[in-house]
Amino acid sequence: MMTVLTDDVIASFKGAARKLTGPRRRAFQAQATLDYLDGSVWKAERVFGWSHHMSAASRLCRLLTAMRFCCKRIVMV
Repeated sequence: MMTVLTDDVIASFKGAARKLTGPRRRAFQAQATLDYLDGSVWKAERVFGWSHHMSAASRLCRLLTAMRFCCKRIVMV
């Protein structure tokens, strides 16, 4: 379920993302997308104006892949 974000909160997220660069920015965008937008890069594009192509989408995919790998290793050990 998507958390309701006020205009002020959305502006804060946008401002914080603008101040970051490279991997830190993508990590921030991915975490915000996971935490507040059900992991939907399409919602992130609509709500925050973040491109779904190379930034949040690629970082989100990497995060989810890392989680799956980590969980498989825990189960196998």
